[in-house]
Amino acid sequence: MKRYTIGLITGIFLTTGYSQNYIIDEYKFEWITAEVRDLKMEISKEEDHTQIILHKKSSMGNYLFLSPSDAYHIGKALEKTNDFYSKMIDSQEEINKKIDAGDYFVQFNQSPKSGFKVYIAKDGTSYLNFYIDRKTAIGIAEHLIDAEQRVNFLNEKLKNINK
Repeated sequence: MKRYTIGLITGIFLTTGYSQNYIIDEYKFEWITAEVRDLKMEISKEEDHTQIILHKKSSMGNYLFLSPSDAYHIGKALEKTNDFYSKMIDSQEEINKKIDAGDYFVQFNQSPKSGFKVYIAKDGTSYLNFYIDRKTAIGIAEHLIDAEQRVNFLNEKLKNINK
């Protein structure tokens, strides 16, 4: 009988302890949605904006901050990685092919010296860019294409945060 009474009293204290109303007016939510080789993709949501972040785990400070729309366009461009690889791999010269991807561009590079690399960048900036290898490009493409649906899913889950 004593255990039952103690459990009931503890249950009352626990439920009354959580009855306080809190208001969340500032927040930052980060959701790691994919990891491909050394590249991590996360969705960062704050009360006033959402962005897709690509981060190379192997290097400090190597990030791309994308809108869901830009993530989609970059993903669609990265879907073509194997096509460019097949056309460029046997070249004995350095070759670069650039395609538009929203506010960014994706450039496929083949060099006898450094091999095949994929470069993602924003025109006119030197800090919004980085290189990834072919396998990472192929692996992350589908996740970038799906980014907007993931943002919608997150928004739906967080919709009632202040209700």
